[in-house]
Amino acid sequence: MRAIEDEVLSASRIATLYRGARPAYATTLANAAILVAVLWGATPGAALTAWYAAVLAVTLARLASFEPLTVGVGHGDPLTVNAADQVQQLAETY
Repeated sequence: MRAIEDEVLSASRIATLYRGARPAYATTLANAAILVAVLWGATPGAALTAWYAAVLAVTLARLASFEPLTVGVGHGDPLTVNAADQVQQLAETY
């Protein structure tokens, strides 16, 4: 019985992380833009532009890798549905 509880807790934690991922990506880009604006006069513009481009590329790559994990799971919150499916599978296993 403890294994089921651990799996449910793990699925819930993962779902919580994924629910917060998209706002975190947007916040990353906004914070990077603010930092570029603040440092613009003190740091060479080319270096700041290159740095922001790198932040943008990494963030877009993270977003691209996130999408396949949530597409086609079902209606409603895909992560909750996925966690519920995992719990159902665990219940059937034990």
